[in-house]
Amino acid sequence: MAKHGSNAQAAYELIKKRILEDELPPGAKLREGELVDVLGISRTPIREALRRLHVEGFVSFSPNVGTEVARYSDDDVDEIFALRVDLDGKVARLAALRASEPQREQLNAALDAMVRIPFVPENRERLTALNLEFHLLVGELSGSPRLARMRAGLIELPFVRQTVRTYTDPAWERSLQHHAELVDAVCQHDGDWAQAIATSHVLSVHAWLRRSRAGQVPDTDHRP
Repeated sequence: MAKHGSNAQAAYELIKKRILEDELPPGAKLREGELVDVLGISRTPIREALRRLHVEGFVSFSPNVGTEVARYSDDDVDEIFALRVDLDGKVARLAALRASEPQREQLNAALDAMVRIPFVPENRERLTALNLEFHLLVGELSGSPRLARMRAGLIELPFVRQTVRTYTDPAWERSLQHHAELVDAVCQHDGDWAQAIATSHVLSVHAWLRRSRAGQVPDTDHRP
């Protein structure tokens, strides 16, 4: 039983990793037989992994299509970000009100780790991971595990997590400024300020994604 459980966990992690790294893009078919050959894991744990990934929004099932990597329509994106506006604001407010001094120092360190790395193509994957770690840490600092888990389920979706890869230099600088201001708000225990900047950040990312998905992001990211 333990081996079966570990195989299901391994299958889950391997498939999720391939989705997040875009080796399995949206719409890619997930056939059990092929996954058995590629991953070297039997069908039963692979089925369990796919069920878990379905619950988390990474894959979709359809009687006529089968199992595939989830696609997200513009309406899906809008709905997810509407939820994030509410959740991120609440999480940031609680983090500002509840974070201890060591936790505030940890958040500062997470920001510094991103600031120190140049925003060049070879660093995009590392910065994507650090950006996710920063946001998950804010959730941890909220002191509300249930709220943090709900929010994590939204920010770990592939199209959200991979936003950093699409940024221009000005867009990344704007994101870092938001992060820095959020850290300041948390360090000053200012819940109103933290909620406002977290909400603004989510709205900014949503606007960027809408433009990016529509192919409207100019190389220089200049405002008209």
